[in-house]
Amino acid sequence: MNNADLRQVVHANSGTTCQELAEMFSVSHETIRLHLHQLGKTWKLSKWSHMN
Repeated sequence: MNNADLRQVVHANSGTTCQELAEMFSVSHETIRLHLHQLGKTWKLSKWSHMN
């Protein structure tokens, strides 16, 4: 998994949960959270959005 792949999946469906992403990429949900944070994403209102 790399950030570009993760960014593409989240862009296609911003409602995908950490657990779903972790299963999709065969990594822990904490790994997903770290990568999403690197991408500047935060979980708001049941979807991933850019941090302000």
